[in-house]
Amino acid sequence: MSEKPIPPFIRLLRQARGFLPLFVGDIVSTSGAAIFSSAISYLVYLSTHSALTVAYVGIASFAPTIIIGLFAGALVDRSNKRRMMVACDLARSVSVVIIPVYMFFAGFNLAIVLSVVLAISLFSTLFRPAARAIMPLLVQSDLIPSANGLMTAAESLANSASLGIGGLLIELIGASMSLFYNTATYLISATMIFFILVPSVSNAKTQVGAQAQSEKVALPTKTSLLDDVREGMMYMREKKVILEMTVTASVINFFLMIGVNFFVIYEAKFLLTTSGLIYGILLSSFSFGSAVGALLMGKVNALKHAGKVLIACNAVFGLSMLGMILLRNVVFDVSMLFVTGLALGLSVVLYFSVIQTIVPGQILGRVISADEVGSFAAIPLAQIAGGLIIQFYGIIPDFEVVGIGLLLTALASVFLKDLRTFKVT
Repeated sequence: MSEKPIPPFIRLLRQARGFLPLFVGDIVSTSGAAIFSSAISYLVYLSTHSALTVAYVGIASFAPTIIIGLFAGALVDRSNKRRMMVACDLARSVSVVIIPVYMFFAGFNLAIVLSVVLAISLFSTLFRPAARAIMPLLVQSDLIPSANGLMTAAESLANSASLGIGGLLIELIGASMSLFYNTATYLISATMIFFILVPSVSNAKTQVGAQAQSEKVALPTKTSLLDDVREGMMYMREKKVILEMTVTASVINFFLMIGVNFFVIYEAKFLLTTSGLIYGILLSSFSFGSAVGALLMGKVNALKHAGKVLIACNAVFGLSMLGMILLRNVVFDVSMLFVTGLALGLSVVLYFSVIQTIVPGQILGRVISADEVGSFAAIPLAQIAGGLIIQFYGIIPDFEVVGIGLLLTALASVFLKDLRTFKVT
């Protein structure tokens, strides 16, 4: 009698010397980052009562990625990824604590808040591609979709739980003091990642050589940082489907962020409440939906229909965002955010699984960063656009723009042949 095959998630979690520390560290830091993002938006809006100041926080969150993202990927490919991730976690931990300490002695200061958000975003711009690029070194290629699904689902569940807890913390101790939790989580994450054991240098080189040969890509030689950036950009241009995914993601992110970044104002102006607990529940439902969507990745075998699944997710974004303004009912709006999160979780896991599967390992960091820069490029403009629409026209027209824009983007992406027909076999 043959033994039952071990489920992929169990196989992954048994890799205690590689994937497991990354997994635990990621969950913990994600939990803290969730509370940070919700607390900062809440703190800034209640301190200024301005949609534009909330937009400034959003811009500060993405500006470093757009400005240095291409070079961040090149640095990741040249560096020890584990050490870089530990250093970034420690730097983020120190940065976060500045806000509550400053506010205790001097009160709210928007410039200080924006400076801290910029600093955290800067180190996160280095951390994210390192975390994605280290994955193929820690798990077997057939487990990459499962690893991404498990990571994204765990991140979303951590987000969901933490946002609910964050709303309660905001009510009990205030938005500023709740940031100390984020400081602690970055320290725990740094400790976990420190204990990651990656394959030996010789084994890693052998893997890279084999992959380069199969992909017909030259092995890396000593080049300048700028040459490394160009190599990543050239690869994206040659792999047209990645370029189309990046451009589409940029437009999707633009419209999503016109609405998503202003949930705190949506709660105040549409639901007519400023409860930290309801705010946390709204964000939690979005993150919980993302967790469910991430776990669906393995169930629906999305890689075999990658392009069509991504286009369908884009359409769901538009429909659910329009649904947000149909009824002034918390339960209904929570369900709409769950659906939005579900589509987002599925598309994000599919997105990274495609890139990690088809891109050669020696340029993976550069391609991920170039993709991230392209995907995030329009987000600062979205922050300003959302802030201005809300300031002059209100929250309902803002979400109308979001929903209609997302639906039109999904329709336009049907005509991108490489994306529509793309699949991983």
